[in-house]
Amino acid sequence: MDSLKEQYEQFPYPSPEQKTMDKFINPLASLQGCPSFNSHLYWPENHSFRPTRILSAGCGTEQAVKLALTNPKSLIVAIDISESSINYSKKLAEKYNLNNIDFILDDFNNHKERYDFIICTGVIHHTENPLNSLKNIESMLTEDGLAYIAVYGKSNKLELDAFKNALKEIGIDRNNNGILKLKNLLTRLPKHHPAVTSREKYRDLENDPGLIDFFLNAREVNYYVEELLQLIYQSNLKIYNWAEPWQYDLSFYTDAESGNLNSEKIEKNWCLAEKFSYPTNMHTAILKKIDKYSIAYEGWDQDFNIIKWRPGIKISADDNKSVIHLDHFKNIEIQNLNQNNCFSIKNGVPFDEIEIFKNNKNIVDKLVRMGVLYAYK
Repeated sequence: MDSLKEQYEQFPYPSPEQKTMDKFINPLASLQGCPSFNSHLYWPENHSFRPTRILSAGCGTEQAVKLALTNPKSLIVAIDISESSINYSKKLAEKYNLNNIDFILDDFNNHKERYDFIICTGVIHHTENPLNSLKNIESMLTEDGLAYIAVYGKSNKLELDAFKNALKEIGIDRNNNGILKLKNLLTRLPKHHPAVTSREKYRDLENDPGLIDFFLNAREVNYYVEELLQLIYQSNLKIYNWAEPWQYDLSFYTDAESGNLNSEKIEKNWCLAEKFSYPTNMHTAILKKIDKYSIAYEGWDQDFNIIKWRPGIKISADDNKSVIHLDHFKNIEIQNLNQNNCFSIKNGVPFDEIEIFKNNKNIVDKLVRMGVLYAYK
């Protein structure tokens, strides 16, 4: 048995604990890569478009069920090499009486059907040949189809890679005994060691499948933006947009131009922005076939009536400004506002009810472009 398949049979991922998917019944629920939630990023000219067929390539234990709940009018085809993961997904689908999922136990690289939308997160960097995997994704896309991928970034992995190699050297294996040894070792490391801070940061590392997937994976490769771009081009694909656009927007960190740039200049700026941004654990991109490529963002009209904030955004205010805090990234300041203008946004709030934007609608354009604000007509 292939070592990767064996790993996910014994330790299906994400950890198949008793979980509820109730929140994904809500049409405003947030889900990574979800077409219904992210339509403003995928189809800016037609927010109401919904794909007929969605492929979850490497679905794991729960992704396909979440997609089926949030995209009830789409057919979800779920493929995974792990029978354990497929079986758990089937149980979840039965629990929620879902009839819009087809499950396939196989490597998605063996699949040849066509899809309007393909989501493949945390998978490509584990495949035996990532280039072939991307080529297969390209071949399965309809002419105007989109692919949403997430692969490991390299800037945040260098020290961790040395640690993972050391684990192999001392004989910590992918089994229950290896997990015990790993847990014991982690308690002895300095508190600022990247393995310790990673465990504190990522909730997945609280369980055994998460520890195996992160520290002892059978196969993985990491990428700088420039390396990822080369891989994507060789697959006859091109990046249409980023899921977290501000991480790759050079103008966010410098006074460099951000608008009216040609494709080559934009991509160079992406590579430079990576050097300034907080170390990236994942590169998450939306892809199109090269011959269907166009720059995704060229400006938005201001006619929005529903907005949703990216989860985790915090708002604060002092006497003359409100500040939007972007986790590890630079904050955005909105000047000439007072404490009374500070607010707590909830999903689905009508645009006209938000006092802070009544005289500052231009800020919407910037926030949508950066992926901070989800805007809908």
